[in-house]
Amino acid sequence: MTGSSVQKVGAAAWFVIEGDLRYLSHRDTLRLWQRAAVRGGAPAAWSEGYNPHLRLSLPLPRSVGMAGEAELLWLELSAVCTGEELSGRLGRGLGALAGVKVLGASVWSGVAEARPRRARYRITLGPEAEVGAVRERLERFRGAARWPVRRAQRGRHPARELDVRAGVEELRLEGESLEATVRIEAEGTVRMDELLGALGLKEAGQVVEVRRLEADYGEALKPPGR
Repeated sequence: MTGSSVQKVGAAAWFVIEGDLRYLSHRDTLRLWQRAAVRGGAPAAWSEGYNPHLRLSLPLPRSVGMAGEAELLWLELSAVCTGEELSGRLGRGLGALAGVKVLGASVWSGVAEARPRRARYRITLGPEAEVGAVRERLERFRGAARWPVRRAQRGRHPARELDVRAGVEELRLEGESLEATVRIEAEGTVRMDELLGALGLKEAGQVVEVRRLEADYGEALKPPGR
């Protein structure tokens, strides 16, 4: 699709990622979907110039080791198709690969921005976590006015202080797992490793899995069945 007069077509594809594939980096996850789109014949648009690439992105990066139940793949399309056709093509492109599954897709004319507002996580505690100590630390965290952490310099981002408490909307202990809702903010979003550190869950065997259950992109952009 070229020319400013041509209306762009956007697509949102939702997927599950777990098992060994949760250890893929953000960049490798993008490569996985690029290959799946090409192999499955999905009509994803290509950029122009000397180094063309598929116009697709993952609006909410996933930390290495984190599973996801409703992750969003954002695409720009070169041709109109239905959400069912797109999800089918992406699924065929994945083949029998274990640990990833397409949940569904939606397509519409005009490309809107996909901006997450908040995300909900489940942290499954391991055998080395003492539930009583976690509960005590949790109450201290929830009762604190601030819980500052020092974020080290990373690439072009300078070192700075972040208030973990201000970024957590909800945090509760459910049996042997924690459920957390975190605000997504442009100026700095709480990372799960920072939250786990605040709760004293840093040692091996204390956490079995961190899983992102869902992210809120607004009423117009929801995964199938939610």
